[in-house]
Amino acid sequence: MKRRLTNFLALLPPGVKCRFPPLLIFLLVAVLYLFGTFDSIERELVDTRFRVVTRPATGDLVIVMIDPRSISELRTWPWPRNFHAEIVEILLKAGARRVAFDVEFGAPSTPEADRRFAQALAAAKEKVVLPVFAQIQSSADGSNLVLSGPLRAFARHVQVASINTRPAEDGMIRRMTVRQPWANRTVPTMSVRLAGREEAPFEMFNIDYGIDRHSIPRISYVDVLRGRFDPEEIAGKQFLIGATAIELGDQMPVPIAKSVPGVFVQGLAFESLAQDRALQGIGTAPVLALVFFVAALFGGIYSALSWRRALALTLAGSIFMLLMSTGVQAVWPVLLDSSPVILVLILLFAYSVVRRVDQQAFRLLLQGSELRRTNAMMKSVVDNTFDGIVIIKQKGSIRTANAAVARIFGYGEDELIDQELSLLIPEITQDNDAPLESILLVDAGPRELGGQRKDGSSFSLELTVTEMNFDDEQMFVGIVRDVTERKIYQDKLEYQAVHDALTGLPNRALLNDRLEHDLHLAKRENKPLAILPLDLDCFKEVNDTLGHHIGDLLLKMVAERLTVPLRDTDTIARFGGDEFAILLPAVSDQYQAQAVARRIIESLKSPFLLDKIELEVGVSVGIAMYPEHAETPARLIQAADVAMYMAKKAGTGLAEYDADKDRSSVRQLTVTGDLRQAIEGNELAIVFQPKIDLATGRAAGGEVLSRWVHPEHGFISPDEFIELAEQTGLIRSLTVWMFNTALRSLSEWQRLGLGMAMSVNISARNLHERDLPEVIEGLVNEWKIDREFLTLEITESAIMIDPEQAMSTIQRLDELGMRLSIDDFGTGYSSLSYLKRLPVDELKIDKTFVMNMTEDKSDEVIVRSTIDLAHNLGLKVVAEGVEEAAHAKRLKELGCELGQGYYFARPMPIAEFTTWLEESPWGYGATDITKRAAAGD
Repeated sequence: MKRRLTNFLALLPPGVKCRFPPLLIFLLVAVLYLFGTFDSIERELVDTRFRVVTRPATGDLVIVMIDPRSISELRTWPWPRNFHAEIVEILLKAGARRVAFDVEFGAPSTPEADRRFAQALAAAKEKVVLPVFAQIQSSADGSNLVLSGPLRAFARHVQVASINTRPAEDGMIRRMTVRQPWANRTVPTMSVRLAGREEAPFEMFNIDYGIDRHSIPRISYVDVLRGRFDPEEIAGKQFLIGATAIELGDQMPVPIAKSVPGVFVQGLAFESLAQDRALQGIGTAPVLALVFFVAALFGGIYSALSWRRALALTLAGSIFMLLMSTGVQAVWPVLLDSSPVILVLILLFAYSVVRRVDQQAFRLLLQGSELRRTNAMMKSVVDNTFDGIVIIKQKGSIRTANAAVARIFGYGEDELIDQELSLLIPEITQDNDAPLESILLVDAGPRELGGQRKDGSSFSLELTVTEMNFDDEQMFVGIVRDVTERKIYQDKLEYQAVHDALTGLPNRALLNDRLEHDLHLAKRENKPLAILPLDLDCFKEVNDTLGHHIGDLLLKMVAERLTVPLRDTDTIARFGGDEFAILLPAVSDQYQAQAVARRIIESLKSPFLLDKIELEVGVSVGIAMYPEHAETPARLIQAADVAMYMAKKAGTGLAEYDADKDRSSVRQLTVTGDLRQAIEGNELAIVFQPKIDLATGRAAGGEVLSRWVHPEHGFISPDEFIELAEQTGLIRSLTVWMFNTALRSLSEWQRLGLGMAMSVNISARNLHERDLPEVIEGLVNEWKIDREFLTLEITESAIMIDPEQAMSTIQRLDELGMRLSIDDFGTGYSSLSYLKRLPVDELKIDKTFVMNMTEDKSDEVIVRSTIDLAHNLGLKVVAEGVEEAAHAKRLKELGCELGQGYYFARPMPIAEFTTWLEESPWGYGATDITKRAAAGD
């Protein structure tokens, strides 16, 4: 065939020969293109451009998700239609522009629920869109097309839209029609209805999957029903309600994401229309014209170029075509096919190379060179591979072996030829009745065997055998690997997995394993068992003061001493840090366990000499017994831990588990878990205690305080739950909740023109979070708060935990324009050198000094000195604990600016503050603090 084509081309004139191949190439590519050969390639290229060219959603359409959380919280499925009625009423009341459903209403319902839904639709006045769709339904009589749409009672008051989609050739949803037939008429599709593009000039469009589906606003169905949303984010927007829970089955195959809920496909189609990104192809004729132009232009150019330049031109042209199609798709809603042009360039390059080479000579030369290169390469690979390769003849003798085999077994390469394989691997001895294949376990994968070196030493090896035929002779290829080091490493890993790296003692995993084993024996033999956890006292101070190196040496010495009073059957393990545990499997009763514990405490009484420093180490030991205290490993360890913390808390050094004292630990765990739910569920509350300007007698602001009334335990002190939040890492969430709630009220006060300042407390843990200033600034900007009316209160003890980090955080808060106040001044150990450097605006005197200042002259001296100190530093002063008129009068005389306490007002719900302002003598009607103080006298 090739010779005929060559003879045919030889008969053509030179000009025709130059143009004929590009023309053939064009015709070939055109035929392939017309038959859809490039479709799958183009789809992949379009999907790649979707990944490269992305854009956010407009935010005009919000997806209301029927998600797993909604199904779980509403505790019923299918949902009655009165749920949908409530959704419609809530969204429209909040200012939604339109509400659409991508929901099948074929589930059973009740007349009451239908009537409720119809009333909601009638009240919506055609602001609701319900879906219609056609689906194939199978029955005994065959498959029928079933039209599904809203009931007549619903259809009178709504618009309808089709939610049918049709997959492309690759099974993915890529296109959407503008209108679809339904019940002897046509209706717009859902995305077209929501985008208002019923009169679009095209019948179908490609969805732009470059629009980030994650940027489409979404809200959970149950959050709408429960009112857990911001109404300002609802007003003026359209809402599409649909299933996102995987178990509901409304998942559609799509590009990039592979599978997404159908409601998000409708959302992306809407965004494509709303952003004028309804993608259209340019058509077949323009693409073929471009292909013809490239073939005609480059056909002559390629013949004049060397193969290297032709290759460079092919690569450059292909890259340019890919970039141009990407740029066109990014700027205009146009899909430009690029693969036919690229194929033309590749075929032109291939043709130009073939024209220059004598095919037969090149092929022979290439084959000879490749054969020599392959033989040399294979010999080099076999000779230099780390693994041993041995060729075994059918009778079990060695035909050849590489250098690695000789090195592994200690022989010369020539010494092994024709030797039996059993010389190297004694376990492989051929039985006359068994074929060699079964002995070698051919094609069974690697197996571990024992090898024997020339010097007689044994080692572990791994052998893998496969079969090969060479010149009609059956042989076997064995791959041999010395796994001695691997076995040693595996043993080391197994040891490290169950032992502590520092002390060499068993770790928690090994102790748990032995506990399960010994507990099983104790149950079977009806004998007691004890576990004794212990914790070193003040070990943290040793680490912090002398360094972790000394702390590690101390732990090693402690481990050595702890083994002395124990028997061989006992197990001592290190749990981590300074915690150890001792398992006593053969103990007669709790008195024997107590005796062992006392011997342990006694063994640690002698000082430890470390780096010429004598250290005395105390220890707290807990005791839990089987079966008296617990019957399972986990509960036994838990009971023992409780006993140990009881010993540490009481300072007794030794304690046995007490179930009554364990209840407080359970309560703390319960309260900790409930605190997280209370923060997330907005179950906490805030109260507001006013601050009074002592000079004018008017309310000048106040302090926000948090409160929690637990549904089971009742009122829980802020000191308790704030400490829990700091210990469990919930303090950040609590602080964000506190600021959000407080700033919402402050924003409302600003809108009403009250001009009231608000103080919010910052936890010690918050103060040492590096991103605290940015978090607070974001919340202040979100609520549009005038920073003049917001003060952040910081306790001096919080500053002194880590003064440098605290100073850095306070400096950044000051740079952001935040007003700062030092709270509880006088109760900590703050340094005046730090105080004078702090960019604070206010000092709060602790109530312990104010409450007794009229009876105790020392307290009055402290109050007066603090006021003078603050004024000299240019700070305002707030006095806490003002409970009597005499306090207020004396504070005013001493020059204190603000007072706060029960004399003026107790903390009140923040919603009641405006009423208090109108009715209280300290509100708008108050004029002179002196008159009120006299009246109080």
